Amino acid sequence: MKIRHSLYILICFISILACAQAKKEPASKDTYQIIVPELNIPWGFAFLPDNAMLITEKKGELIHFKDGKKTLIEGLPEIELLGQGGFMDIELHPDYKNNGWIYFSYASPEGEEEGCNTAIMRAQIKDNQLINKELLYKASPNTPVGYHFGSRIVFDKEGYLYFTIGDRGEEDINPQD
Repeated sequence: MKIRHSLYILICFISILACAQAKKEPASKDTYQIIVPELNIPWGFAFLPDNAMLITEKKGELIHFKDGKKTLIEGLPEIELLGQGGFMDIELHPDYKNNGWIYFSYASPEGEEEGCNTAIMRAQIKDNQLINKELLYKASPNTPVGYHFGSRIVFDKEGYLYFTIGDRGEEDINPQD
């Protein structure tokens, strides 16, 4: 009986030793530096040809950042802050140097129904103000549901604009169109 008991303890001890032991990972050598301080839920950004940045904040602000200075761009459309929605992505036109067009996505309350839906607009900036605003797309119907807006914007090599759009959480009523 003693041998059996001792053998049982030995097997348990060996089993414990055989278990993988977590290795302590070395401390990361990665570092980070905050470039633009005090942002409030930044959603998208684009680098301008002069290395300045345009930054969208979810709450509905467009920031021009250059040489450590943040400047608000005025004249934005009405932006609905609802759940995952707000002021979302931003992208420069492939020929921005010549035409100055910026494209952005946002939650637009425009329309007859309650709530909002994803919209794509293009505009130019002059003297920290949006000018020549053109609404390119507005999903419908609006909905008070606060998620699945989509919103990412990209241009292909031929200059065609593509963007993602969600079902707004109502896949039976409001599928992607």
